[in-house]
Amino acid sequence: MSKVWLVLIMAMVILMSFLPCITGCNDQDAVEEAPVSESSGKQLPEITNLELAQPYKIIGERSLAIEEGYDRSVGRWLITSETAAGFEERAQTVVKSVIDLYTLYKRDFTSVTLIARDDLERLDYASASFAADGLGPEGMTGSAPAQHSYWKVRATDYMYSETELEIARLWWENIDRFPQTDLLSSCSYDEEALRQYVADTLGISYEDVSYGKAKEIREYDVETLLGDWTVQAAEYRTATAEPDVIVEPKPGHRLGNATLTQRR
Repeated sequence: MSKVWLVLIMAMVILMSFLPCITGCNDQDAVEEAPVSESSGKQLPEITNLELAQPYKIIGERSLAIEEGYDRSVGRWLITSETAAGFEERAQTVVKSVIDLYTLYKRDFTSVTLIARDDLERLDYASASFAADGLGPEGMTGSAPAQHSYWKVRATDYMYSETELEIARLWWENIDRFPQTDLLSSCSYDEEALRQYVADTLGISYEDVSYGKAKEIREYDVETLLGDWTVQAAEYRTATAEPDVIVEPKPGHRLGNATLTQRR
């Protein structure tokens, strides 16, 4: 009988030693958590001081001719905004769109141009570019000593008139109809004939036909506005050097306060 009790006692001791794991291993010292990579949770800080940024529509990405061996990822985008008016609103709108697109695509260089109308990409109100690699628009640092160049933002208060918009539309829609016949001219088209065509079409004088350009374009101090965001964005780019799978947004895709549409 004593041997039976001895066997039972030994069985209970063995059972008690395995009890914590049977009940889920609640002992914190026994739990080994899976390692978390240093960059897996890296996120850009939210920008909260772009209060004047307006809703915008992404018209599309400009196609680029990239030389073979060029390893810098570049994205150049066009947007419009029905409500962005004035220097400050336009500047903050292009800055916000650059941040949105950089966060999504993580390009080394991201630029956005706010154009007057979605069919007039040559008439712009503001532009912003962000070089996450610090190499600026040209892909190089400054010299003596080398300086990183991240942001360049420009905008204007100027508002194109309806006549200027129509002149620009007719100009670029018909420019191929007026090829240059003077072999000594450096202009690829017959400017005088094109100007006369636009004047006749709109019922205005020849002298009133001029290719409008925004006036009083000024630099915008975005570095002061964003504070430490730029440095953190550069760190974010390094931490996420292994690119995510990029899924191109479909037409109508919402991006922050933007809508992506196809070019006409």
